Formats: sequence, structure tokens, C-alpha cells
Amino acid sequence: MVDGLKVLNSEYDGPDRFVSTNANIDLFVMVTQTRRDATSPEAMAATYCPNGYEYLMDQILENNANKTYIRNYRFTTPITSQSEYGEDLRARFQAISAQVITCPADQFDTLYDELVKEYCAAGLDEIHAEKAQVYDAEN
Repeated sequence: MVDGLKVLNSEYDGPDRFVSTNANIDLFVMVTQTRRDATSPEAMAATYCPNGYEYLMDQILENNANKTYIRNYRFTTPITSQSEYGEDLRARFQAISAQVITCPADQFDTLYDELVKEYCAAGLDEIHAEKAQVYDAEN
């Protein structure tokens, strides 16, 4: 425990250190147990946020309190733009993920902003616009 939070013992070399690693059960147990115990904003930030980005938990909690988050809405009307752009966007997302993960840290923000603009222009903006239109019509 560090500051009242559970931490992984990276020096542990016991016989069960590789238990079910093919299913990542070792990570699953660590995350689900931490989530169960994570009730304070500090513990939640340590559980869910990468180092240096703990402030995001405050934003998440604020969005939840203000109900400004977006649920995964189920549409009864087909979203045709999603059919048109979906496969391309999935492929682009994989490429974008690889690019931003492997780029130098000092280039991340610029590259990320550029790739997001391209991704939105490649069909995401159109999908969002159509979903908003259908949502308004269905509600």
C-alpha cells in the first residue's frame, strides 16, 4: 500500500506469478479488485488514469454529476453514414493508434490534433451529424 492505495509488487517472483497469463487474468483480478476498492477520487484516479493525467478523473466525475456524458444510444433508424464510413474509420483508428503511441512525446499533441482532424473529415463528422439528426427525430 502506498498512500492507502494498493500497488503492484513488481519484485514478486512467486510460483503463481504467471497464473492464467494467456487470459490476462492476473491483470483482470488486479483491476477489478482495485475498482471495487476505489471509492475516493484519488483512488479512482490512480486506478483509471495514466501517471500525470490524474486530473482527468475530476473531469469524469464532474461530467457524471452534470450528466454531460454521452451514453451509447441505440437508434431504431439505420445510420447510413456509419455503413458508408465505418470500415474505413475502423482501419484509420488502428493506424492512428499506432502512430500516436509510437511517436516522440514532443510531437504527440501536434500529431494527435492533425490525425483527429483527418479522422473527423474522413466521415466521423458526418456520422455524428446524422446520429444527432436521428436522435432529435426519435425523441
